[in-house]
Amino acid sequence: MRFRPLAVLALLTMPLAAHSQARTAARTPALAPGAWLVGIAARGDTTWMSLTLRVTGDSVFGDMGARAPIALRGTLRRDTLSLVELWDSVNVRTRFRAVVKDGRFVGQALGTKKGSAAFVDTAAWIGSASPVRPGPARTITFEPTTFYRVFSAGIAPVARIFPGDTVRTRTVDATGADWNGVQRSAGGNPETGPFYVEGAMPGDVVAIHLHKVRLNRDYASAGTNLIGSAITPGLARALPDVPAFNGRWALDRARGVARLASPTAALAAYEIPLRPMLGCIGVAPSRGQAIRTSDSGPFGGNMDYNELREGTTVYLVVNVPGALIYVGDGHAAQGDGELTGDALETSMDVEFSVDVDRTMQISTPRAESSDYLMSIGIAGDLQESLRLATSDLTRWLMASYKLNSAEVASVLGTAVRYDVADLVGTQMSIVAKVPKAALAKLAGAAAR
Repeated sequence: MRFRPLAVLALLTMPLAAHSQARTAARTPALAPGAWLVGIAARGDTTWMSLTLRVTGDSVFGDMGARAPIALRGTLRRDTLSLVELWDSVNVRTRFRAVVKDGRFVGQALGTKKGSAAFVDTAAWIGSASPVRPGPARTITFEPTTFYRVFSAGIAPVARIFPGDTVRTRTVDATGADWNGVQRSAGGNPETGPFYVEGAMPGDVVAIHLHKVRLNRDYASAGTNLIGSAITPGLARALPDVPAFNGRWALDRARGVARLASPTAALAAYEIPLRPMLGCIGVAPSRGQAIRTSDSGPFGGNMDYNELREGTTVYLVVNVPGALIYVGDGHAAQGDGELTGDALETSMDVEFSVDVDRTMQISTPRAESSDYLMSIGIAGDLQESLRLATSDLTRWLMASYKLNSAEVASVLGTAVRYDVADLVGTQMSIVAKVPKAALAKLAGAAAR
């Protein structure tokens, strides 16, 4: 079936229109050299890629895609762009043709069988010149007024940032209460965002540097029952509810501790160190999914890992143009696994910056602190989560430290640590981590 690009033009131009809003009011040359965002749409799906163009007179050369760029060559005659991808030095593999106007183009991609002159497949091909950073890196303060309870590419970005920019913002707690205790959203981990990262393309990795994760109020609420997935069914049935127990916690920011606001006699002297963290850090998932903010996956999301705190960098694979970063679900403190279903839930002041990495290849979320490299395995059970985490950490060491399988086994067999990150929800998480102190002893580690 031949694809009719006009039938999906309204859908496909939504992100392009958003791109154009970030550009200056000055008229853009018809075909500006440099970076472009392009989409190829066929059979109800759109593949987004980067396109780097070089223009010399009427001649145009391009590289489409990041990891294995597709070489294109052709011409620009008046407002018509014609490019081809070759099977070899003679035969055309794909022919691209589009009308260019004001920094955008709309047209078709037509593919052939090798050695055949007959075109056998047709797709819509659209593009938009990528915005250019208007100046040095900025600090952007965003005051949220609306919060979202799904991770989705269908939500308009609240701000557009360039790699290196810093965002200062705030989050409500898991119930939707803000820093003043005002109910701003229904519960279920409402998120701040999403933030669009200019130039981030599917297959890239965004590095989200958490510069500040700070408490902005003096109380939190926590669960008061152990979750059933962490104990035997018999014990879960036998444990009685204690309805008079108060799960509100007082947060003493001056002393850096938390204690129950109305403790029982047994817990009157019980207090724990404050260790603020973000339960949720995610990007928009793939394939147009809208996933509840109570869940997690390769896109990140509700990972509830207590090492996702100030000073940590989180690595997530990009699924849609701009990545679309969400943050939320602040915890004043949390033990491993979030055993009560709700940690010390509170609102948070957050400051982060973002970089884009086009060389890192990851299969599951990663994190890095001053002390550890961490791979976060997320699956429906803990055994599969452990496999995913260990496999990803193995690939990380092989790629970054150029170790063979026996060398990786020697390092992980003696230095790996495992954390049970999350036992709540449909997905569970195990983290495999290796101390940087151990990696520093590898030959040539300082040069990596």
